[in-house]
Amino acid sequence: MSDQDKPFNDGMDHKQTIEGHPKSGGGSLPFPAKVFLLSSFGASFLLIINALFFN
Repeated sequence: MSDQDKPFNDGMDHKQTIEGHPKSGGGSLPFPAKVFLLSSFGASFLLIINALFFN
């Protein structure tokens, strides 16, 4: 552990131990959630385009 990663007091150590800190890599959504979100956003986008141009 480098000096930059070490907490400078007990309060910060407790926060990092209990709450943690965000990872730079971050997780991703499961595949069914991705499919649902992409299809719902895509359908909304197409409905808006349809309402604007083909009304």
